[in-house]
Amino acid sequence: MSASMTAQLVTDALTMALWRRGGPDARLHHSDQ
Repeated sequence: MSASMTAQLVTDALTMALWRRGGPDARLHHSDQ
């Protein structure tokens, strides 16, 4: 398995985990206040 395939697998797994926790808004919130 190449390094790029491994990196893509990790990225996909993290993305899936974040979406299962409630979508992209659940991971980070920025405020200019």
